[in-house]
Amino acid sequence: MEKKLFLSIIYEIIWFLLAIGGAYICIVPIQDEISRPFFQFLLFALFIAFTYFRFIAFMMRSILLESIWAKLLLFVLNVPLFFLLLNKYYVFGRTFDDYVFTLPANVFQHIKSGTDIDDLMYIKNLVTFAGVTSMTVIVLLEMRIVYAIFKLRQLDKILYKKK
Repeated sequence: MEKKLFLSIIYEIIWFLLAIGGAYICIVPIQDEISRPFFQFLLFALFIAFTYFRFIAFMMRSILLESIWAKLLLFVLNVPLFFLLLNKYYVFGRTFDDYVFTLPANVFQHIKSGTDIDDLMYIKNLVTFAGVTSMTVIVLLEMRIVYAIFKLRQLDKILYKKK
């Protein structure tokens, strides 16, 4: 039993490292062209997208989501997380509307002045992908949690305990 728990923890750690690595690899080409808060939003949104996709696809293999209480906690925490990501998506998505290509470098913009058009398009596509994907997987995970709770009859086991 201890070996199974150890391997499950290693499995979770590997998946989290892959999610962080994948998110960072997506941002590396434009890391020097964007501000620190913009970088943090992209890293967080991509990490959520990769991690939640794994939770949706492989929920039964995750030791973190075995308990109904963990699922319910994640279900509740996803509601404010969704609105936080929605707000940040609009804030950083709007940077392209407000971006002035010819401003001097000392004027703060979330995107460095004079950034190449190819990098700007990559940034715009990455923001759209990260924002939309992260919000979509949050909604899908919410549905998957509800499905898993009722499919595994975990709620019944808590409500109707045998005495």
